[in-house]
Amino acid sequence: RDSLYERIARDIEEQDEKVHFFKLSVKGKDVGVIYIISNLNSENEIEEDNSETINALAMQVAIALNNSIMYSELAIKERIAKELSIAANIQKNLLPKELKINFDLDLSEYFKPAKEIGGDYYDYNFIDDNSIFLTIGDVSGKGIPAALLMTSIRATLKSLCHTYNSVDDMLIKLNNFMCKDMSEEMFVTIFHSHFNHQTKVLTYSNAGHNPLLVYKAKDVSVEEENVKGTAIGFVEGYKYRLGKINLSQGDILLYYTDGITEAENSQKELFGLERLKRVFLENSYKTASEIKEEILKELERF
Repeated sequence: RDSLYERIARDIEEQDEKVHFFKLSVKGKDVGVIYIISNLNSENEIEEDNSETINALAMQVAIALNNSIMYSELAIKERIAKELSIAANIQKNLLPKELKINFDLDLSEYFKPAKEIGGDYYDYNFIDDNSIFLTIGDVSGKGIPAALLMTSIRATLKSLCHTYNSVDDMLIKLNNFMCKDMSEEMFVTIFHSHFNHQTKVLTYSNAGHNPLLVYKAKDVSVEEENVKGTAIGFVEGYKYRLGKINLSQGDILLYYTDGITEAENSQKELFGLERLKRVFLENSYKTASEIKEEILKELERF
């Protein structure tokens, strides 16, 4: 069957002309083609010696053209890598650092996106000296779009914290805001909570996120705490529910994303919630930072 180059040659060939073509190829990859048109009635028909010269020229042109293409692709990749690096630094700088808490609360956190930047985030917000908001979220997808959406979610939720009613009401307002701007293929899961140090009560609301794990020191057990709720961006006007936990000295809260529970080993098995609960319980006598490190060690072993 005639090649594409031969068919093009016939298409541009006139009655008294002959079209010759010479492929520009590098390592089996075509990067272009040279067409030379000669007049059949003249003495300028391409001879064998000329053909060899043109083939040699075509080889040099092909190498130069391929180098140009590779340089252009490299430049694009370097620009994208630089932009991703800048975006990753911006995202990391948005995460809370060096918290000054006026009451007894031991905190530790860990953040490592699957790609340069991702959609997971956590945040702490204060409205007075006796309480704190603790929030964790996960945007569907990864990369720049997920990071940009999470940045918008974070800013909106921060502003809502300063007009505090209750965490379920805040998710209702957040969802109504975001539904207008989010595309159909994107959504956000969020577990949003508020801890009052004086009453030792944690109120929370869940927009499709993983359940909270709570270690109860009195019972020496790990329990799941959750209320059902759809992800942010799915249904405008959705009414989120409010959950409440009475906490005691020594109780521990574990907020996490599916980056832990859905981590796979070489046999495609999931790390899973039960394994996480076991590691959590076995190390519940340790500090927050030590518990975090033990979970990460177990995850690495898995």
